[in-house]
Amino acid sequence: MGKGSNKPITLIITLTIFTIGWAMRVDALEPRLLWEKTTPFEIGSIKMAAISGDVIVCSRDARQIILYDKQSNKRFHWGPRIDRQPMGIDISADGNTIVYETIWTEHYWQSKKLDIIKLGWDSRVHYCTKTGRELWNKKIKGSAFLSPDGSLVAVVGGHGMGGGPLTVLDLGGNTLWKYDTGLVGDLRFSPEGNYILFYDNVKLYLFDKSGNLLWKKTGTLDPRSVSEGAAYITTEDKKVYDKQGNVILEGKAIVSGDGKRLLVTYPDKIRILSLPDKTLIREYPFKRAGFFSSDGRFIATSGLTNPNNTLIVDTLSQASSEITVVGKKSTIDGTSDGKYLVVVVEDKKLLFYQLY
Repeated sequence: MGKGSNKPITLIITLTIFTIGWAMRVDALEPRLLWEKTTPFEIGSIKMAAISGDVIVCSRDARQIILYDKQSNKRFHWGPRIDRQPMGIDISADGNTIVYETIWTEHYWQSKKLDIIKLGWDSRVHYCTKTGRELWNKKIKGSAFLSPDGSLVAVVGGHGMGGGPLTVLDLGGNTLWKYDTGLVGDLRFSPEGNYILFYDNVKLYLFDKSGNLLWKKTGTLDPRSVSEGAAYITTEDKKVYDKQGNVILEGKAIVSGDGKRLLVTYPDKIRILSLPDKTLIREYPFKRAGFFSSDGRFIATSGLTNPNNTLIVDTLSQASSEITVVGKKSTIDGTSDGKYLVVVVEDKKLLFYQLY
């Protein structure tokens, strides 16, 4: 927990949570709402920098991107009086580098008719600083993903524009290697950036950052989470793989970034298991978890009194707190240490919290 003036005031409450046949006492956390913002557009996608806590949001159709730092300062605002539509965003862990993809939208806005060929004809990837200074842009068709340290950009065919090669570029925009693939919806770097994982609607692939294919698997789905060194990988079809591609557990799961804990969801509960031995650490009567910190300590899930609220649980101290949300929340994300959390409400409002 925090030290000095950053240490929150703790109120003691008693909740009865039956887990593994015994009741436990739960202390209340006191998350602080640091700021809230209402964006001038409906949010299409959002990413939070894993270390710095910077938040970048992309409009659904208003041709805008905004980046806020954790002090709520607007560091970057791209658009809206432009003829390019952003289709995806990503941000480095330190918040200093951002990448986004744009497509030329003049044909669409004039004719009100979506022409996939013309939209894909001038798809570009932009590599910028957090203040919006563009370091380079490249004409590449696909969705762009940034490695945690900002040194690599991976681009894969997406957004209905057909497949294309996985293209990996360095921070100067130079192509390092390619691999032919089909349409890819999501791609993930391991937390330290040495491995790349994606699914092309047929196979799940694991590459190292130099372009060596370590394995590919059929009969599985998109990656859901990956730990450091790609030691463990979870997928949307309820499988947990080790680095060699072996299924070590079946269940809907999220692995912590450090690879030491696994959160497994069941119809009426979630379990926290240790890795690699899969020993049960904790069990909670929650139906799902929206956020699992990289060290496996903090969980964010739907509120007990109101599913639109957010319940935060410290799995070490068992302290908990329920954040009251007015309106329907759509997204939740946090820093890797669980210190900062952002909640999107009604697709336009950002609520930024400090947990400890």
